[in-house]
Amino acid sequence: MSNTSVLRPDTVQSPKAYASSSITRPAGATPYSINDVIQNGSGTNMVFSISNIAPGSHIMITSILMRIDAGSSTCPALTLHLFKDNPTPIADNAPFDIIAADKSKFLTSVSLAAPVLFGSRYYSINPEVNRHIYLSELSTSIYCVLVTPTAWTPGSEVVKTFDLLGICL
Repeated sequence: MSNTSVLRPDTVQSPKAYASSSITRPAGATPYSINDVIQNGSGTNMVFSISNIAPGSHIMITSILMRIDAGSSTCPALTLHLFKDNPTPIADNAPFDIIAADKSKFLTSVSLAAPVLFGSRYYSINPEVNRHIYLSELSTSIYCVLVTPTAWTPGSEVVKTFDLLGICL
C-alpha cells in the first residue's frame, strides 16, 4: 500500500489567473539585432491585468499563447521578461537591459516557441511554462518586455497578442 497522493486537475479549487495583452510594432521594418526590444509605437510596456485576484497574489503561470496577425513576416522564438512593477520603458529596436532601478521588479523570463502558421495567423503555443511569480502588494498586473534573441527583419505594424493563463496559489 502506498502513501502517495495524486493531485487531479478536477480537484484544484484555486482561482484561475487569465489576462490578455497585445503590442503593435511601429510602422517600418527596421531589422532587429540580437537582444533588441520589440516595443509598441507608444513606447509603453505591455501589461497583463488580472482582474479576479488580490494584489500581492502568488500565481503559477501555466501557459502562454502568442498570436500574430496575418501578413507578418516569419518570426523567431522570442523571450518575454516579466516584472511585478512597471520597469523603465525601452524603445523599439533598442538593446534590452535591466537597469539598477528595475532589478527588484524583475520576476522571470519565459522563452517562447517560434510561431507556426495555422491558417491566416501565426501561433506560438507554450503549454508548460510553470513559473511561480508573485505580484506587487499594490497591483494585480504583470508588466512585460518582449525581446528577440536573434537578428531578424519584422513586418511593419504587426499585432502580437498574448494570452497568459495560470492559477492562484
